[in-house]
Amino acid sequence: MQTPSKDLKRSSSAPITPEMFALEALEARKQKEFPRWFIFNPAANKGRAKSRLKWLEKVLLGRREEGVIQLTSKRGDGIAFSESAKVKAETIVACGGDGTVNEVAQSLVGSETRLAILPLGSGNDFFKNVSATKKLDDALKAALQNKTRKVDVGKVSFSFNGQTCSRYFLNSLGLGFTGAIAKEASVSKRRGNLIYLDALRKVGKTYSAAPMRISLNAESGVLTYSESIFALTVGNGKIEGGKFKIAPDASVSDGFLNIGLLLAFPKWQLPIWVLRYLRGSQIRHANVRYHKITSATICVSEPLALHLDGEAFENVAGEIRIECVPSALTVVASQ
Repeated sequence: MQTPSKDLKRSSSAPITPEMFALEALEARKQKEFPRWFIFNPAANKGRAKSRLKWLEKVLLGRREEGVIQLTSKRGDGIAFSESAKVKAETIVACGGDGTVNEVAQSLVGSETRLAILPLGSGNDFFKNVSATKKLDDALKAALQNKTRKVDVGKVSFSFNGQTCSRYFLNSLGLGFTGAIAKEASVSKRRGNLIYLDALRKVGKTYSAAPMRISLNAESGVLTYSESIFALTVGNGKIEGGKFKIAPDASVSDGFLNIGLLLAFPKWQLPIWVLRYLRGSQIRHANVRYHKITSATICVSEPLALHLDGEAFENVAGEIRIECVPSALTVVASQ
């Protein structure tokens, strides 16, 4: 078992031309160097994941598993490491929470390389859609097997802080209230599901609905809305924030995303709405517009927070384009 330093990228003193990289990638795909490559985020779940590193090394050595463990140290490392590793490994195992899984998956969408997950985060929401197990030992066993399934992903294009961004999300997207919660959760000192409940309490004190213009390509046809929206959620998976059932009837392999638009309401009703989202009953309420969609366009005139699988982006404004990319990712799964 090899544990390299965090920077396995090529030295800037020896630049690689696109032609050379293409030839190298082609050759690597003919014969993968490693069956599995582990991208491990020791900072996941407020640093608690770090304690699992020696356990992982011990299990892999005991099973005589060939592979590499690579440690991330900052935001974006998972994207860079996965891009490099996908030409060297048959399976990349994202070891961390939903943010780590999201980063690792960015370069795997549409590729032959498989994604496996070792859930070390606070919520592990996407993992719950592809695995029935709650035990870490069983999750690792599943990651070391070759049982796979194809899943859909969401793709979103938006502008924030003057930059244009295009990203995939695996589990959920949130704009407005839930985006602000993700932003607050990223700096919370709480752990586990308390992170999201504490962030919800803080954001709920001051947040108010924002005007949005929305066009949906829905299962029932083309729909348009121009409303003050308190929370906009898009679920590929069923749950976000550990417990909130934003799309209780969602499937990660049905070719649809599930959008929920919570219209403005009196602030005193917020605890009631929290309970509804915990139960998943909000999708049947008259104050919620809930649809299965293949794509959506959202226009916001004031800067809002957006999250993708819990990763927050601030000052998002203008046009946001969302689409479902069916069967785009191969996931090693236990169900």
